[in-house]
Amino acid sequence: MRKRLFNLLTSRFGAYALVALAGLAALIPAIVSGIPAGRDLPSHLRFAQPFYNAISAGTLRPGWGAEANGGFGDPGIRFYPPALYYLLAATRAVSGSWYNSILLGFIALSVLGAIGTYFWARCYLPRNLAIVAGVLYAFVPYHVNEFYGASLLAEYAAASIAPFAFAFVVRVCRGQRLPDIAGLAISFALLVLTNLPVAIIGSLSLCFYALWNIGKKTRWRTLLVLVVAVALGLAASAFYWNTLTAELSWLKNASLTRNEELTVYFDYRRNFVLSPFTLGNTNSWLSNMFTLATLSMAFAPFVMFFSAYRKKLDRGLMAVFALFAFSLFMATDLSRPLWAMIPKLKEVQFPWRWLVISSCALPLLTAASIPFWKHQMRGRFRWAAIVAVGGVLVALAYSGARMRDANYLPRFEFEFGSKASFANDSLDYWLPVWVNERPKPIPTEVDAGERTVAINSWKPQSRGFWIGPGAAQEVRVRTFYYPHWVATSSGEKLDVRPAHDGSLLISVPAEQSLVQLEFLEPPRARVAGIVSVATWLLILCLLFSGLVGQLGLTRKLEDVEG
Repeated sequence: MRKRLFNLLTSRFGAYALVALAGLAALIPAIVSGIPAGRDLPSHLRFAQPFYNAISAGTLRPGWGAEANGGFGDPGIRFYPPALYYLLAATRAVSGSWYNSILLGFIALSVLGAIGTYFWARCYLPRNLAIVAGVLYAFVPYHVNEFYGASLLAEYAAASIAPFAFAFVVRVCRGQRLPDIAGLAISFALLVLTNLPVAIIGSLSLCFYALWNIGKKTRWRTLLVLVVAVALGLAASAFYWNTLTAELSWLKNASLTRNEELTVYFDYRRNFVLSPFTLGNTNSWLSNMFTLATLSMAFAPFVMFFSAYRKKLDRGLMAVFALFAFSLFMATDLSRPLWAMIPKLKEVQFPWRWLVISSCALPLLTAASIPFWKHQMRGRFRWAAIVAVGGVLVALAYSGARMRDANYLPRFEFEFGSKASFANDSLDYWLPVWVNERPKPIPTEVDAGERTVAINSWKPQSRGFWIGPGAAQEVRVRTFYYPHWVATSSGEKLDVRPAHDGSLLISVPAEQSLVQLEFLEPPRARVAGIVSVATWLLILCLLFSGLVGQLGLTRKLEDVEG
């Protein structure tokens, strides 16, 4: 009976089940106590609501967040990667509330991250050790803090996808099979669509990791296939980054960089880990604690890799060790010259975000060191083995402390707070650049002075109102100006412009008019959407054809062996 249970647990199905249970276990404190509150939680809720409303109304992607800022809205959802909000909209539709939606969504992400780490570990390790790697990832300190301590929800989601990207890189380097090419394209596209800082860090890390894995004999062919997979990933995410690159100058974040206080806070030079230059920075002590907890767990693989035992390991694990060392290096002051030279890297703002990559690699390395320390436990270096085990336990204890000390919101508190957050002011970062000051509240949707106004419809991206006769004038609408708002009356286009406070002004004629205001996407957005849809269909075709081909080959081999 015991042997059967062992065989079941160590089978492919049993391994995935164990790892999935670990991912679920990492969310038990939230299931029992409530949603961890953090500074960014209201912002994520404000972004998720328009996606849910748009999909419920039959629109695949919203272009305007109408509920925020007391009804003036904002364009933030055009710039923040949308993948997390599609997930939360789906779980909201299934569960019926935002509270349940976040729990279901992040249980799925926690399970996904653990499975992805197991999948990556299987490239190097036997099944039992790969299970340990998947379980450890669910509880590695920095990953736990993303959800329980800092509300870095999109970063947590991207960190759940990253292990798959690394796994598919090594699989493509070992053999250019269609399912692996499709898997790399999908995982890279999802990184771009989930969190931009992780997409930037992840791209550099994937490049570094690929260079370690490319074989000399198939170097150019493998490099070409990797480039094709990344290109497919970029094309699949074109509907998002096309808007981001074209309209970023319309967002107020560019002008906020002139704010001295914010400039200091977001300056990457003041956010390196274990640096004397971070003294006085409110983020420094916490990031240093994460780093020390990570290094505590890293003691076990570090000693193992500098012993003769490493010759018994899969050579590919050296690439994982190099990736771990590279990510830690990029989080420290030693990497300052690279931060100054590499384009867009400064926009990551916080070098400690490289711990996302360290946290992906560390569970594999720790699991790989288990046989080595098991042998040392029976020899004269038993004391060192105890220290290594203690280092892992210290890291896990730190994760447990972050879970214990999280600021949990029970269901009733969360539901009460979330209803108010949808209409609250968003961060200035997400306002249109034309907003020079926060507008005063408008009691009605349209302020036309002495003229009579009747609202016909008021939807997030389509509004209509009737205005009675009077002097030709500009009416003020309870909506922020954005170039994609188009006003018409009787088929004629009306002039629109921003007021000093950023609200939308529409020039209306003297006679009574029926005014239609619509948020119209430019042609480039439609073209990018078509490219993305076509690319996703192509990737799925590659995946399906590759899997069918592998299934056919497996059956032929079974027939030959039979």
